[in-house]
Amino acid sequence: MDLETLRVIGALATTLGVGTILPAAARRLFQLLTGRAARERSEVDKAWEDVEKARRRTEHYARRTRKVEEFASLLVRRLIAAPCVDESTIPPWPEYTPDTDSTPTKE
Repeated sequence: MDLETLRVIGALATTLGVGTILPAAARRLFQLLTGRAARERSEVDKAWEDVEKARRRTEHYARRTRKVEEFASLLVRRLIAAPCVDESTIPPWPEYTPDTDSTPTKE
């Protein structure tokens, strides 16, 4: 290979490398200079906080529901065990209906 071919290959490699890296670096620099990166980061952090609050709220209500169900089950067992209560007068356990509510999303 002669020297001119090596120069062409080197120029081509440099052009392709700079052509792919330079726009990404310029976009990132522009985001940093305009404060857009910080705004996007704060939006992402806020979204994660909202998700965490929703998860905690869901766990809280699930815990409360389990406690109420356990207590209701205990009461039903006591009614069945009570000699003065006819088992046929105890109402059946309610059926669960599926949750058909849509998930709120940002439009």
